[in-house]
Amino acid sequence: MNRTEGIMGRSDGRSAEPRYLIDTCIVVDHLRGYVDAYEWFKRITIQTETPQLACSVITVAELLSGLSTEAPKSEEAVTKLLSQIDIIPVWRDIACSAGMYVRKWRASHGVGPADALIAATACYLGVPLITRDLRHYPMPEIKTYVPY
Repeated sequence: MNRTEGIMGRSDGRSAEPRYLIDTCIVVDHLRGYVDAYEWFKRITIQTETPQLACSVITVAELLSGLSTEAPKSEEAVTKLLSQIDIIPVWRDIACSAGMYVRKWRASHGVGPADALIAATACYLGVPLITRDLRHYPMPEIKTYVPY
C-alpha cells in the first residue's frame, strides 16, 4: 500500500502527496490572525499550484475541541481552512510509533500522546513537520521547520 493511500483529500478533489505536515500551533496562529502565520501560509500556497499541505486528524480534534460553543464563526473558519488541507488518519503503524515516542520522550521532554501521534505521522509520511513547539518533537528522525 502506498503510504499516502487513503488520505482524505481536500474539497477541490486534489490529493497529491503532502510536502509538509502542519502542527496544530501553526493552524491556531493562522486562525487567530497572526500576521506571520498568515504570510507563511500565503507564501507556501503560491510556491506551487497545489501546495500539498497536510495535518494529522489529531490536529482536527485539537482545533475542534478548543472552539467556544458561542462562536459559530470560529467553527466556520476552522472548517474552511481544513477543507484546503489534506487530513491524515492515524494508521496502526503511526499509533505504534507514537506509543514508542511517548515511552521514550515523555519524562525528558513532556511528549504526550497527541504530539507523539503528530510526530509519528510526519515520520510515516517522510515530510517535515511545521511547528513552533520544537520542545515537543525531540525525535531525531523527525524533520522540523519553524516557519516564523
